[in-house]
Amino acid sequence: MRARTSPVMRKLFLAFVALLVGALLFLGYARLTSDGGPGAALERMAAWLRGEEDGERGTYWCPMDPEIVRGAEGMCPICNMALVPFEQGAGLAAGDPAVLVLSDRQVQQSGVRLGTAEVRDLVREIDAAGRLEVDPARRSRVVNGYPSRSIVERLHVFAVGTRVAAGDVLLEVSNDRMLSLLADYRELLELFEHQVGERRDTSMTMERIETLKEELLSHGLPESKLLVFARGRRYRDTDPLFPVIAGADGLVVSDPGLSVGSVLAEDRVLFELADLSELWLLVDVYEHERPFVAAGQTIEFSTLAVPDRDFAATIRLLEPMVQARTQTVRARAVVADPEGLLAPGMFVRARIASPVPGVLSVPESSVLQSGRRDVALVAEGGGRFRPRIVELGRRHLVRSGAAQDGSAFGPEGERYHEVRSGVRAGERVVVAGNFLLNAEAQFQGVLQKMVAAHEREAAGGELTETERAALDAILARYVAIGDALVLDDGRELERLAGELASEARRGAELAGVLAPRFGALATAGDELAQSATSVPPDWTALRTHFGSLSRAVVTILRDHAPTRVTAGELFVFRCPMADDYGFDLWVQRGPELANPYMGQAMVECGVPATLE
Repeated sequence: MRARTSPVMRKLFLAFVALLVGALLFLGYARLTSDGGPGAALERMAAWLRGEEDGERGTYWCPMDPEIVRGAEGMCPICNMALVPFEQGAGLAAGDPAVLVLSDRQVQQSGVRLGTAEVRDLVREIDAAGRLEVDPARRSRVVNGYPSRSIVERLHVFAVGTRVAAGDVLLEVSNDRMLSLLADYRELLELFEHQVGERRDTSMTMERIETLKEELLSHGLPESKLLVFARGRRYRDTDPLFPVIAGADGLVVSDPGLSVGSVLAEDRVLFELADLSELWLLVDVYEHERPFVAAGQTIEFSTLAVPDRDFAATIRLLEPMVQARTQTVRARAVVADPEGLLAPGMFVRARIASPVPGVLSVPESSVLQSGRRDVALVAEGGGRFRPRIVELGRRHLVRSGAAQDGSAFGPEGERYHEVRSGVRAGERVVVAGNFLLNAEAQFQGVLQKMVAAHEREAAGGELTETERAALDAILARYVAIGDALVLDDGRELERLAGELASEARRGAELAGVLAPRFGALATAGDELAQSATSVPPDWTALRTHFGSLSRAVVTILRDHAPTRVTAGELFVFRCPMADDYGFDLWVQRGPELANPYMGQAMVECGVPATLE
């Protein structure tokens, strides 16, 4: 059995522990109060309990994940990078919270390198895929023109890829109908000779001969062959064969599918020929690149089939339609190929250069792109860096003539972005070390302060007198709706919400900066008014629509009238239990808590909040 401790022994042990803790705290306090007042003593006590004696260990943070802050050296739990000390002397600039200030050591460790915003002559380069095709105007067909039925007796061209010239005989056929016409033609010739010998009128016979001759030639019989037959004095032992002749130079690009003995119908396509001395180059450019491509520009292209050789062509047409499947626009150029190096069906890599002269630009690496905004760090000297939100125009430009090979395409390190606003010509911007400076700026809160100020300014600035009056009318109804929800009183909600929606619609008609937000308020007011007609009241639906109203009101106050809160005219609170209503902030007149989301059940539930 385990021995039981007596009550007296337990009391003595607890008293000893309490005395020991008190002594330790007393000694620590005595040590920490050796210099400074009580406030300093408490701060030093806290630092001592954290193990930061006399500043021997300061705050350590992770440049990769600046939200990770520790009181001692160690590794970042997210990226496993060693924490670095947050040095004394670095911090926010006095009186200017949107400026990042770094010590000389931090600047050196970050590897900061500067570039300049300046006006440059640049080139917008487009790298695209393309393919070669036969020019339709240089494509021709060989058709069997002989009437009725023909039979292939001899083949002179057998396969795709055979090059032929105009006048070449491609095959020979026999044709009974042609034999009959030739016999008639020969009889007319003999009749003509007889009439000439007897000095009779030959005009009608000549007319019949010309008509029959035209019919024979129209079927494709060469006139030379017709003359040979006409000059013969008697039929041969074997019937004559009728040739099918190429009408133009070209390459056979379709399989004829013929053999000796094949039966051919009239007008059957026998061969397709293509003149490949000139080809079409079709290049697909994305729709956002369309403004940089126009007829008359030069396309440089290369193909793996002809290594170490570049070709050039001139754009003849930029098609007006965007291809729905690929969202690209097709540019068409004509390529001269007298050497026969290229062939239809080849894929090529095409490059198009569009001059962009005299644009204010910054190096590509100086812009931090988050997807929502673009930021550049402007160096002000003395370790001071000011983040600026920049508006970019044309991107990924290169210096005109920067390439070493004489083309317009420069190396990757010399790309630039056009800047429409945010920096001025001559200002120095950070082009290397941006990543670490961005992490430091987030750690110090610089970017958040700068972005909040910029977005408020971009949202529309000051309101006109008319807009302020409209906002006052809306706020009066909004506050009254909140008061009714605090009291769980739904009798006036339909009227108040309807009046708010009407005032918001009138405000939207002003067509100012608040027009779209007034429109959102009108929609939320209509929905609240509709819900207020239900009996008994659906408090969840009513407070959800009130959350939509509150979201719109808070947005307007934040972006256009924040002084109404900072001056104490209005107060913002947060409800920690408003998850079901879609928004947790509300605005009221007085400082005493009155929660419209909870009503009388928990009227004092909530905490003060800000518009940010």
